[in-house]
Amino acid sequence: MVNKKNKLLFAALAVIIIVIVAAATSFYLTLQSMSQPFSFSLSVSQQSGAVVKGGNTTISVETAYLNGTSHPLTLSASGGPNGTTYNFTPQTVEPTKSKSFSSNLTVNVPPDAVSRTYALNITAATADGTSNQTTYTLIVLDSDDVHVTGHVTANRWPGVYPTKIAFINVNTQQIFIALVDAASGSQTGTYNITLPNHQTYQIICSCNFTPASGHSLLRGFEPIWLTVDCAPGVTTLTKDFTDKDAGFV
Repeated sequence: MVNKKNKLLFAALAVIIIVIVAAATSFYLTLQSMSQPFSFSLSVSQQSGAVVKGGNTTISVETAYLNGTSHPLTLSASGGPNGTTYNFTPQTVEPTKSKSFSSNLTVNVPPDAVSRTYALNITAATADGTSNQTTYTLIVLDSDDVHVTGHVTANRWPGVYPTKIAFINVNTQQIFIALVDAASGSQTGTYNITLPNHQTYQIICSCNFTPASGHSLLRGFEPIWLTVDCAPGVTTLTKDFTDKDAGFV
């Protein structure tokens, strides 16, 4: 007959056996993983981006351990316009089972680059030749300026018509003003303006209140946000304002 003391002894032995088996399994799996050739993943934080001639852009390059014994990886890139330089910070990384690594790649495009789309080949390789590669689409643009056109409709009340638009650069606070071309008393007008590309603007549309509107003060639309970022070959970005995306303040 098994007494209480023996039951406790058997339970303790069972726990010890389970711990030993778990440790042995973990050790075996670790040895199996380490005995495999070193492998890793390589990716970029975004698949594409634009840069103007003579400018630069920064890409985040991610590396992560998969199997085997980890080794240092040297990063490199190619495929851009002739004269393009590539600077990695850092250029050597070593992802491990417990930690992934990232590096910032700065791509410097020369002023005489040909404006088109390029496929950048980004490579990570060990000293013994183990490597992985990913692709980034780089769009090179002719100019940092873009021509923006559109029309403004102030159709909430009669007797109100737009007069000008202010584009305020969110980063620099620089203000660009475009007058609205509208027939006298018309509630719809057009505007034309050239702005620095690849920027985000706060847009304020001013309008005039005539006596027919029942208001005597000059007022404006509430701010609207617009990111100006045109693709290669696109020289005009049209933005229309109606009551759907603008309201009086």
